[in-house]
Amino acid sequence: MSCTTLKAQYGNIDHIVIKKNCGIFLLETKAHGGRVEIDGDSLLVNGKLPEKDFIFQVLRNTYWLRDQIGNIVGSKPWITPIIVFTNAFVPLNHPIKGVYIVNKKYLLPLLRRKYRPNNVLARIWEAKEEIDSELS
Repeated sequence: MSCTTLKAQYGNIDHIVIKKNCGIFLLETKAHGGRVEIDGDSLLVNGKLPEKDFIFQVLRNTYWLRDQIGNIVGSKPWITPIIVFTNAFVPLNHPIKGVYIVNKKYLLPLLRRKYRPNNVLARIWEAKEEIDSELS
């Protein structure tokens, strides 16, 4: 597994994890305390909309990263976006617009889930140093 932080076109991407034959994960970490809830397609922190639209933020960075990696390996990969709350209670829930929202204690089990290897993932793993160099 490889992990890095980088400055993207739309702000910082906290972490990128490239797991051999399993996938690419974009992690957005939030230190908010209290309780996180899902209301339809909205994310609520302590019953209120947060100061930013975290879902929009992570999706925008995910699409940007997909394009950057696609330019390097010649194919746009699937990237799993995850918002990780380090200090808030987050009940198990379904993804919102493909974005997983978890408490830090559920992050490793999510990253360890089995995915089907494919040719794009193999190329990405082989090019991980080049990707890191190009994005840094």
